[in-house]
Amino acid sequence: MLAAILCRRIVSAPRKDGIFSLSSSRKSHSDGGGGGGATFTISYLTKSCGLSLKDAVSVSKKLRIKSRHNPDAVLDLLTDFGFTNAQISKLVTKWPLVLQSHADETLLPKLEFLRSIGVPAAVAAQKLTVYPMILQRSLENSLIPTYNYLKNLLQSDKKVVNVFARAPRAFVHGCCGEMSRNIAILRERGAPESSIALLLNNQPSLLMLGGEAFAALVDRAVEMGFDVSKVIFVLALQVFANMSESTLQRKMGVYRRCGWSESEVMAAFLKHPLCMNLSEKKIKASMEFLVGEAGFEAGDVARCPVLLGYSVDKRMRPRLIVTRMLEGKDLLKKSTSFIYLLMMSEDKFVKRYILENQDHIPHLLDVYRGNVSVEIYGLFLGDGGGGDAGGQSLTISYLVGACGLPEKAAVSASKSLCIKSRENPAAVLELLKDYGFTDSQISRIVSRWPRVLQCSPDKTLMPKLEFFRSIGVPDCIAAQRLSVFPRILQRSLRNHLIPSYNYLKVWVRSEERVAIVFKRAPLAFSSGWSPFVWVCGSSCCSTMAFVSALQVFYSMPERALQRKMEIYRSCGWSEDAATSVFLRFPACMALSETKIRANMDFLVKELGFKPVEVARCPSLLSYNLERRMMGRWMVVKALVARGLLKKKPIAAAAISTLFKMAEDKFVKSYIVYHQQEIPQLLDLYRGNLSLSQLLTSD
Repeated sequence: MLAAILCRRIVSAPRKDGIFSLSSSRKSHSDGGGGGGATFTISYLTKSCGLSLKDAVSVSKKLRIKSRHNPDAVLDLLTDFGFTNAQISKLVTKWPLVLQSHADETLLPKLEFLRSIGVPAAVAAQKLTVYPMILQRSLENSLIPTYNYLKNLLQSDKKVVNVFARAPRAFVHGCCGEMSRNIAILRERGAPESSIALLLNNQPSLLMLGGEAFAALVDRAVEMGFDVSKVIFVLALQVFANMSESTLQRKMGVYRRCGWSESEVMAAFLKHPLCMNLSEKKIKASMEFLVGEAGFEAGDVARCPVLLGYSVDKRMRPRLIVTRMLEGKDLLKKSTSFIYLLMMSEDKFVKRYILENQDHIPHLLDVYRGNVSVEIYGLFLGDGGGGDAGGQSLTISYLVGACGLPEKAAVSASKSLCIKSRENPAAVLELLKDYGFTDSQISRIVSRWPRVLQCSPDKTLMPKLEFFRSIGVPDCIAAQRLSVFPRILQRSLRNHLIPSYNYLKVWVRSEERVAIVFKRAPLAFSSGWSPFVWVCGSSCCSTMAFVSALQVFYSMPERALQRKMEIYRSCGWSEDAATSVFLRFPACMALSETKIRANMDFLVKELGFKPVEVARCPSLLSYNLERRMMGRWMVVKALVARGLLKKKPIAAAAISTLFKMAEDKFVKSYIVYHQQEIPQLLDLYRGNLSLSQLLTSD
């Protein structure tokens, strides 16, 4: 009903920035002045501080800017100390009164203090943006005492900076807050200073818990049998802080299912509490490797639970492979424990067990790094066993070394390719590099089309690459697209690529636009043209719509396209209307059925549009229903109900214009402009208030 009323009332003297004009009551009210302060404040917040119009309106309720002098000084200071524009916007939004702070006397000393103790500018800006309350604290009475308190515990500025970076709230609450009370609890229970310092450095946020909650964690750790005087105790606190009792019992159940007894589970937990932080997937993978591949008993792992935290693929399995290769050559003492090898530092292991044995096993480091598998290593040594082992070895070696393929991809590619000489593959790689292919793009194209290395670079590849360059495709674009879709290079230049180009140029009318089609839909040069017959058969197809249609066709099979057409027909469109919409706005076919029906129901049932009117403006179907169209329609209904919009006939196209309007422009023209008459209009638009609540409020 309201839509019909609105459509019968046309706007008198329409404004340039909107489709509706204000009633005389708003104009006479605004002519009386009284809004200059708010207007200047909002303008400054949006233009100088980068706030969105919505945020600026909200902030202006807490702040009035009468002069630019002090706010400008504050912004200059923040910029000098490394705050980005986005961080300044966030800081002002969270703490508007920062713009009224004295830049030199209040803010500068605090920023200089943080810099003096070693806090990097980027870290200080990021943390102060999130916790602006730090800047509201007294330098002499809060920040410096907090620093001295932490420095006394940690004995280094670097570790104090680490606390600031990981738990800036410590500088908000100061040295007399939760942190000092929780540290006192640990001291009362007998925790040594070294353990307290370790906890403060590793997980300072844990010491920010409320006193009762922290005391409960301490009690829980003591009840489980952890010794307060040992460093393991603070590791247990970290586990308990992040894990409920039910989760802890579930993790223990995982270990029991892996073969540990109840006593072994408890012993492992007391020895290495962080083993309970591991995911179930990680626990099972590590146990399967250690028991299934390395040959340990489950109880052996329980006695050394730290092993479970090591990476299977990056640490344990490579070391097991090296160990077995060394054992096979009698290069490892039989008394050497594999657990000892697993726990050894990386540098020490590489130096002692790999570099010192390079003369005996030349490719041992490559095997350890995963660059060459044990199987390929056998091929390099001539142990492949097959008659073509040498050829396969050369192929895999070339694919890994010259083309940059991972070992698994090289093995796979070698099944469809046999390199007997480096000459032709090297010429192909040289040609690709000359045409702008990067190393990663060369690896990708060889992985997807290994036989490219057997192509004639001068007779087959170069003419096609020259063709794309001649029609204006930049080398970097050609390289990127061809590495993803190498079958384009498999097409005949004379019988496929050139006809495809000519066909496209008829429709888009310039080489530049053909290059755009190649960039956005490279498969247009790879496949036949039958999918495009429908769209190209109409003179109504515009250039940009054509390119969009290419994308729709190649992301949607024909049956899915016909299903979408059927949905539109069921919503009241004729066959001609649906086809016409698709030709003008192909992206409408990419919308989900749920979105199509929801938007059509709103436009037809709520606003009174006829289906054919929606077909004339199909872009409406792509807008967000809840956040855009319904919100704007509620604003219109409120303005009409309060007499702030004149009622004259207006076409559905004009209402469409209202929905198409940019967000900032709509808020400025229809919400901020009526702020004095309807203060809660922005809340209505954001969905925080219903229309009935607004209309019944005083």
